Amino acid sequence: MNLLQSGRGAPAVKANVTSLLFLLCLGITSWAPTLLAVGDTKASASILEKSAIDLLNDGRYNRAASIFADLASRFPASPAHDSWLYNLARSKYHLGQFESAKRDFADGISRYGQSHNKSGAYTSYRWFFLGNIAVREADAVNAARDYVRAYALASDERLMKLSIESIQALAENSGDSLSAFVKLGSETYSQLGASATNSKDSFIAALTGAASKESSGNSFTDHNRNNRNLPTVTLALPMSGKLEQYGKRIERGARLANYTSREDSKSVVNLELKDTQGSPSLAVEIARRAEQDKSLALIGPLTSEEAVAVSASLACFDLPALAPAANQNNFARLSQTMFQMSPSPSTIGRRLAEYAFLQMPVSTAATLAQNSASDKEMAAAFAKRFEELGGEIVAVEVFPPSATDFGKFGERIKTRFLGGYADDVELIGENGDTLDFDEAPVEIGCIFVGATVRQLQLILPQINYHNIKTTLIGSDGLATPSIWDLPLQNVKGIIFTSWRTQDAENSAFRAFAQMYRNRYGESPDRLAALGYDALRMVIEGVNNGARSQSDMSKFLESLTEHKGASGDVAFGVDHVNRELSLYTVVDKLPKRLSWNPPRMIDTETHRNRSSN
Repeated sequence: MNLLQSGRGAPAVKANVTSLLFLLCLGITSWAPTLLAVGDTKASASILEKSAIDLLNDGRYNRAASIFADLASRFPASPAHDSWLYNLARSKYHLGQFESAKRDFADGISRYGQSHNKSGAYTSYRWFFLGNIAVREADAVNAARDYVRAYALASDERLMKLSIESIQALAENSGDSLSAFVKLGSETYSQLGASATNSKDSFIAALTGAASKESSGNSFTDHNRNNRNLPTVTLALPMSGKLEQYGKRIERGARLANYTSREDSKSVVNLELKDTQGSPSLAVEIARRAEQDKSLALIGPLTSEEAVAVSASLACFDLPALAPAANQNNFARLSQTMFQMSPSPSTIGRRLAEYAFLQMPVSTAATLAQNSASDKEMAAAFAKRFEELGGEIVAVEVFPPSATDFGKFGERIKTRFLGGYADDVELIGENGDTLDFDEAPVEIGCIFVGATVRQLQLILPQINYHNIKTTLIGSDGLATPSIWDLPLQNVKGIIFTSWRTQDAENSAFRAFAQMYRNRYGESPDRLAALGYDALRMVIEGVNNGARSQSDMSKFLESLTEHKGASGDVAFGVDHVNRELSLYTVVDKLPKRLSWNPPRMIDTETHRNRSSN
């Protein structure tokens, strides 16, 4: 592709370049003056503006956009009008309303000029966002021009750096040489004339100087794939098809890990991205090619179906594979070099049972789970492990996902605990009086609950009604403030594990999330954190001397504690992450529990591994 012949809208860059967007998430909204006319109008507008900025920073973009649009419409002569229009466009951008945001950014530039003076304080940022939108439109030429304009007009060194890095990413993915982008930048500078704040020479020096650093091997990036001194790590992820968005989140996390390693003066790797399209057969083909090409490790694939196929194909090979998100039970057993980062429902159930019996400790438990594959598997594993440890499971209840009446389930749990049927049981209180069945208190050590938030809102009143005193233990359904706010007079405690609560207590996640927002302009999800952690573990292996596939496998096997953005990681003998972050609720807020589970070995897993 000839870069200089491509016009706006031309498909000058592959679709997956959008995963390399360098978005801007700076706290510049506080710069805007808020002076309006006089009196109450000035005060009310100032209050509204502050509220809208807070909403924008909190990610409540719809409400923020509504307030900024209202302010801009009502007070067009205000000195703050520039900032309102800019933040309105930002809000739309984060909502994914790119066409509307594009018009608003362009309108702001038209209204408030090309220069970086008081009347155009947001012009450089507007150009940067226009560059990001052009990348999303697969228009490398105009993206580059917009990034050059952002650099030329910027007074913020961070924006200048992001603009240069964005052009580097375009050069990497478009197939054109960096010199073509230097030429394009020079032409853009000529069009800007005297309005540029930063000189053309500084732009060329920044762009070519950064490229020179990359070729020295000190950069984060996989741009220089001809650098034979850097080990290669293969990313096997769906980059097209219906799973594309999920693959790209893992890819973004991995690229950020490589970048931050450069920033920390640690080892970096070449990342080789391969599209599995969500196909098990393609994933196997990519894994075998990575093995032949002596990739140091493979990160992926995404789905359990793909992971099962890849794990089986690696049974006789040395290539270590880190599956970030696949959580089907037992697939890591198919190979000596497959590592499962996301615990299966069975693993979660076993760990919760260990905590209940060994740490709480309680000797009786019941399970109440909806009839879904994940919840049933978790509940069954909990019950099996609890009994293996010496505990007693007094009741096992399964309900359909459509259930809305949980009275009979609460009654059956209570009846089975008492060893009879509700109509046949006569209960005597401490003073010798006969008690109604519903009023008689019973105490069960804990109840494992596998249910949605809505189901839990119906279950908890039945636990209160039937006077069952217990501790609830489970996963995502319990990790919700709306549950913690319910009357819990008979519930002595809530214990749960959930990704949703990681960011509240996990300092590694908070640091990662801030870097991710700075780089990509949006908040990360669990997939991005898993991709980040996967590559960080590989890089940690390199820093510890792993130079071959077998070295890396041994390092991952020996990893006893990795404090990651997605949570703690430590691989057991079955190569499954055995670490769970457990939480309780104190004063209606989550509090992480400190617990080091015994490194117990599952008998069947140990037998299978020992026979290999």
